[in-house]
Amino acid sequence: MEEIEFSYKGINTTIKCERNDSFGKIIEKLFKKIEINLNSVDFLYSGNQIQNKEKSLIEIVNVIDKERKKMNIQINDSEELKGNINTIVQSKEIICPECGENCLLQIKNFKVRLYNCINAHEIDEISLELFKDTQN
Repeated sequence: MEEIEFSYKGINTTIKCERNDSFGKIIEKLFKKIEINLNSVDFLYSGNQIQNKEKSLIEIVNVIDKERKKMNIQINDSEELKGNINTIVQSKEIICPECGENCLLQIKNFKVRLYNCINAHEIDEISLELFKDTQN
């Protein structure tokens, strides 16, 4: 049994589910607890928008949340998210361009290697010019 804590406008709602449940099934359970228009909100997990509601929980959750059997999802009104879509911020930490989690950096022969994020991504041979773009 897994737990998902949804946060919407400062109110937290916990839903219990199974690892193989689709995200669509989970948000149906959420809708039964709180009345929101599911077509007018966006779900953010670990800084990324969950767009495919057919994916199972196990396909969405990161390694840390798998171990603790709990994840937190932020719910934003779609208009609110669209208003902020053009805001790009450069990270103050070194981040993995694939998942946005912190990672390690190695520079060798003017090429950058990003590795050891919590999702075990590894990106090699990034030019120094392109590296800056990966950190937005």
